[in-house]
Amino acid sequence: MANREYFFVDRAGKELDGGRYDKAEDFSEGLAAVFKDQQWFFIDETGTEIPGGYNSVGNFHQGFAWVEKDRRVFFIDKTGKKVFDDDYSRAGDFMRTGLAWVIKDSQYFFIDKTGKKIPGGGYEEQNSF
Repeated sequence: MANREYFFVDRAGKELDGGRYDKAEDFSEGLAAVFKDQQWFFIDETGTEIPGGYNSVGNFHQGFAWVEKDRRVFFIDKTGKKVFDDDYSRAGDFMRTGLAWVIKDSQYFFIDKTGKKIPGGGYEEQNSF
C-alpha cells in the first residue's frame, strides 16, 4: 500500500501553505491537528503552523485542546500555550457545559475552563454529558 499524504485546500481549490501531512484531522474552531515527522501539531486556516511536537492531541472545543507530550496530558489555547498548571494522565474535550473530564492519580474528575477542579470528583469512571 502506498503512503498517503494529506493536505488542505481553500475554497478556490488552492492548496494551503504548510505542506503535506501523514495524518490530518478536520478543522475545529479554526485549527486542524496534523501529523508529520512523527509528531502532532496544529495549523490554522492559512496553513500556518502552531508550535507543537505532541504525541497525541484532541480537537479544539470551547477554545482549548488537550495534548499529550512526554506522558503528560495538559490543555493548550489556540496559540499553543499551556493554560492550566496541572498535568493529567488522560483528558477529554471540553463540552458545551464548559467542563472537561480528566484523570489524575487514577481518579476521574471534572475541571472548568479556568482549570479549577469541580467539587465532588474522585470518580472511578465517567460519562460525558
